[in-house]
Amino acid sequence: MRVVGNTIIPRNWQEFLRVNDNETELFHFLAEGLVGGLGYNEKKTLVTYDDHVQCVSEQLDVDSIDPCNHEEIDMCFILHCYRAAENGS
Repeated sequence: MRVVGNTIIPRNWQEFLRVNDNETELFHFLAEGLVGGLGYNEKKTLVTYDDHVQCVSEQLDVDSIDPCNHEEIDMCFILHCYRAAENGS
């Protein structure tokens, strides 16, 4: 199954996510949608794309957290919060 904008959501979501390629493609689709779809706004939004961190809406120096090779979402979240605190949030 290809993950694109008009893909029908699978009935068995857990089975779909068990396939590593499906999960990777879904995360790429979501990250590209955020980076390309938000445009400029006052929010600083960080997304991970594979091992790299990108900032949506404005340029931030993400060198201290990029590359990010943590697979667990809670660790990525902690790193993003740390970076936000470093930048005055």
